[in-house]
Amino acid sequence: METKITFNLLECIENIHKFSKDSHLRKPFFQSIKQDLALLCPYLQLSELEAVLFANAFVAWFEESSFTKIFEYFGMTSFQVLKYREAIEVLYSRNLLMNKESRKRQISTYELSQSVINTISKNEALKIFQNKKIATEKNFVDLLEEFNEMSDQVDANTIHQCDFVDYINTLCEENLHMPIFREIKNYKLDLFETYFFLDAIWDAISCGDNDFNTNVQSTINDYFKQKSQALYNIKKLVNKETKLHKLGLIELSNQNFANKPHAKLTKKVTDFLRDNQDLLIDEVSGENSKLILAKNIKSKKLYFNTDENSQLEQISSILNEDKFLEMQKRLAEKAMPIGITAIFHGVPGTGKTESVYQLAKNSGRNILK
Repeated sequence: METKITFNLLECIENIHKFSKDSHLRKPFFQSIKQDLALLCPYLQLSELEAVLFANAFVAWFEESSFTKIFEYFGMTSFQVLKYREAIEVLYSRNLLMNKESRKRQISTYELSQSVINTISKNEALKIFQNKKIATEKNFVDLLEEFNEMSDQVDANTIHQCDFVDYINTLCEENLHMPIFREIKNYKLDLFETYFFLDAIWDAISCGDNDFNTNVQSTINDYFKQKSQALYNIKKLVNKETKLHKLGLIELSNQNFANKPHAKLTKKVTDFLRDNQDLLIDEVSGENSKLILAKNIKSKKLYFNTDENSQLEQISSILNEDKFLEMQKRLAEKAMPIGITAIFHGVPGTGKTESVYQLAKNSGRNILK
C-alpha cells in the first residue's frame, strides 16, 4: 500500500513557482515561501535552494524544459545558471531530473521522468533516491570546457554578450587559487585578451596539440558582434599590438593572405601549463607544420596567355609588402575586411595550384594547408 502525504504536493510546488517570479532568489523570497519549503524540503530530501529549483523545473517542464528560461523567470540573466550548477546537478544525481544533453555535459535542458510525475501527481511518497554526490572541485580543464560552452551559447545568441563578459570576469576572480588565473591577473590582460588567451588554451587542449589551432578572425568575430570592433581588434592582433604578443603569450602563423592568420600558444605558456597546471600539450615538431613555407617552395617558370599573365601580375603587385599594407589601411578605414580573395578557376592541370605556389614564393608568404 502506497503511503499518502498529509499536504498537497502540487499546490505546494505551484505556490513556490508563483512566488519565484522576479525573485532573483533573494532572502525575502525564501521567507515568503517558508511554510511551503518546510513541507517540500523533507519530502524531496533537498536544501531550500534545491527544492526551489526543482519546483520551478517541475512546472516549467510542461511548457519548456530549460533552466535558461527558469532563470529568466526568476528575473535573472541566463548565464547565472552556472552559478547554481552544483544545486542543479544534485537534482540530476538524485534522479529527480534527467539530462537531455548528457553527451555534451550540458545542464540547461532537462527531462522529468514519468515516475516522478506520477508519484507527485498522486501525492505519494517518493522512493528512496541515492545520496547526494559530494561536489568535487572543478579543475582547470572543467572550467575551460564550461567557458567553451558559454562561448558557444553567445555565438548562438542564447545568452547576451554582456552576460558573457561578466562570466569571464567572474571566472577569473573566483579561481585565483589556480596558478593560471593568478598569472592572467598579473599580466593585467583586458577581458578580450583574456577571452582570446583562454580560447587559445582550450583549442590546444581540445585539438590535442599546440599547432596554430586558433583562427584569429573567427575567434574575434565570436567575441565582438559589431563588425567595426571585430576588424579593429583583428588589426591590433595581426599588428602585434596586444599584451598577448608583448608578454609573449601567443604567436601568429606567418599568414596574412586573405586575412586568415592562426594563433598558437608560445612555449612560455605551454611550459607554464605543464609545470603549474599539470597540462601536457604536445608541441608539433617542425616549423609551422600547418603551413607550406615559402622558402621550401621550388621556383618554376610558368607560361600563360596575355590575359592570364596580366591578372597574375596584378595579384603579385598587390602582394608587394608596401602596397599590401597600404591597401589594408584603406580597407580598414572603410570598415572592410583587410585582406583579398582571389578565385582561380580552370580545368585540372592548367596551373591553378602552381600559380598560388609561385605567388607565395615570390612574395615570401607561407600557405596555410
